[in-house]
Amino acid sequence: MINITPGGFGYAGHFFTAIIAGLFFIVVIAVVVGLLVILVRFLLSATRAADTYVRLHPTKATTATPPVPPTAGPAAPTPSAPSAAPTAVVTAPVATKPIATTPIATKPIATPPAATKPTTKPRTPKTPPTAN
Repeated sequence: MINITPGGFGYAGHFFTAIIAGLFFIVVIAVVVGLLVILVRFLLSATRAADTYVRLHPTKATTATPPVPPTAGPAAPTPSAPSAAPTAVVTAPVATKPIATTPIATKPIATPPAATKPTTKPRTPKTPPTAN
């Protein structure tokens, strides 16, 4: 005859196994949620720190002038027969968003006072211990 009871311990064994598996599932979910919370907090603080660093240490790329649009297109081939009068090609300037040349909301960095070390007497070597 085939044993159809789950787990070999009867229905009570199946019930307790389901309870233990459910608790294990809850613990795993709690660990995953906790790790996600820690990851998000780290990413938010790292982003804030990076923004602060960029704001306090502007690079040449952030303080550079906007690029100048090209004034003429590609050069036209020279005609074999002379023409009456050459015409000038005029292109309209492209509107660009101006880049701020001053940092945004920077606080003045206070320079720490020059620390002077107190004078100390030179170290004298100690004699090594001897074996008795």
